[in-house]
Amino acid sequence: MERHRDKIKGNFLQLHLKRLSWREFLKKDNPAVAALLSHMDYGKKERIRLKLEFLKMLLRLKLDPARMQLLSGFFDSYVQLEPEEDKKLQEKLAQEIPEEEVIEVTEILTSWHKRGIEEGKVEALQNAVARLAGKKLGGLSTETKEMIFSLASIEQLENICDSILDIQTEKELLEILRKEK
Repeated sequence: MERHRDKIKGNFLQLHLKRLSWREFLKKDNPAVAALLSHMDYGKKERIRLKLEFLKMLLRLKLDPARMQLLSGFFDSYVQLEPEEDKKLQEKLAQEIPEEEVIEVTEILTSWHKRGIEEGKVEALQNAVARLAGKKLGGLSTETKEMIFSLASIEQLENICDSILDIQTEKELLEILRKEK
């Protein structure tokens, strides 16, 4: 039996974001446009203004906090401000945006930042438990490592970390891990 392959031909519009000026899109209150501003043509000196205008756009869009955080996270992954730039941004926010809106934006950015810190703590504790237990026991099985890295609670991981000095075998560690799950 012979197989036929269908071919699809078409003309597709290419969108070269780096060739577009971000300033031309500031009045387009659209979440996709807000996110894509980070990929458009801007210079290093424009980064603070770009972020400020992005935040203003977020406020105009009146999205729910989850969507605002998603857009902000996407934008921030491509436009990362240096600490001194971030300080200037905060000053400009206070000058150009009403205080209640500054508070709203700050809460969104702070919650995103806090979640990142929380995830970093979990990852650091997972690595610490795995390293300490591995050194104490002379290595760990894949199963034990997987159990350690499946835990996502800081409290659970801290409890396990506290128990590592008291264990003598990997079997004991596995019992503690199962109890914490």
